[in-house]
Amino acid sequence: MVLLEIRHASVLSAPTQGNIVFIHGACMGAWCWENNLLPYFASKGYDPYALSLRGHGESPFDGNYKTRRIRHYVEDATRFLATLSGTIYLVGHSMGGHVAQHILNQKIINIEKLILIAAVPPHGVWRVTLKTAWHYPLLFANLNLTRRFLPLFKDVERAQRYFFGTHRENDLTQYVLKNLKEESYFAYWDMLCLDLPKPKPSKTPVLVLGGAEDFLFGVRDVTATATAYGVKPVFFEGMGHNLFMELGWEKVAICMDRFLIPQAGTA
Repeated sequence: MVLLEIRHASVLSAPTQGNIVFIHGACMGAWCWENNLLPYFASKGYDPYALSLRGHGESPFDGNYKTRRIRHYVEDATRFLATLSGTIYLVGHSMGGHVAQHILNQKIINIEKLILIAAVPPHGVWRVTLKTAWHYPLLFANLNLTRRFLPLFKDVERAQRYFFGTHRENDLTQYVLKNLKEESYFAYWDMLCLDLPKPKPSKTPVLVLGGAEDFLFGVRDVTATATAYGVKPVFFEGMGHNLFMELGWEKVAICMDRFLIPQAGTA
C-alpha cells in the first residue's frame, strides 16, 4: 500500500459544505492546487484535500515508474476517498479527470458532484498525441524510444504552450517546471487506448471546464467530454490547460463553487 502525500487547507470554523478532493494531472502533484484552490475552497466552508498519486509530488513509489497504470492511480484515489465521511465533491484535472471518470463509473464511492477541468476526454489522448508528433517530431520520437515525458516539458517555451494560455507568467512557469515529475509511459497508453472510461448513465451532476487556449485538450476535446455526460462545457477565454493556476483563476473557482452549492438565483 502506497502512503500518499495529502495536502489540506485548514478552515477557521467547522466545514459546512462537505469534502472537496482534487486529483492532479500527469507529471504534477498536490502542489498544483495548493496556492489557489485549496485556500479558496477552505474560505468557502469546504474541507479541501489534494492528493499526490503514487510517484508524484511527495508520494513514494517502489518500482519502475514506467510501469504504473491508470488502475493504480484509481486505486490510490479510491482508497483515500474511502477514508472520508460526509459529502464528497471530486475534482479531476487532465489525467486526474481520466482517473475521476473511472471512479465515477465504478460507483464504489458516492460522489455528490464531479468537476472535470481540461480532462482527458473519454475518447482518449490521440488528438494531442498527433499534435505533439506534428509540432515536435524529434522529441516525440525520443519520448517513445526512452519512454520519458519530462524532456517534452523541460523547456520554458514548450511548457508555456502546453500548460498556459494567453497570459504567460515566467515565475509560474518556473514553479511548474521545478515540481514536475516523470510520468508513466503505460499510463499514457492507458489514456490513449488501453483503459478508456466508458461514461454511463449517472445521477451525479458533472461540470466540464476548459481553457479556450488549451493546447493539450482544446475546445473539441472538452466539448466531446461534456457531450459524453450530457452537459454543456464552460470555457474561459485566454486561458490554457492549467486554468486553475494562471491569471484569472478566480473566475474558474467561482464557477466551480456556484456549481457545487448553487446560490439563490444562480442555480
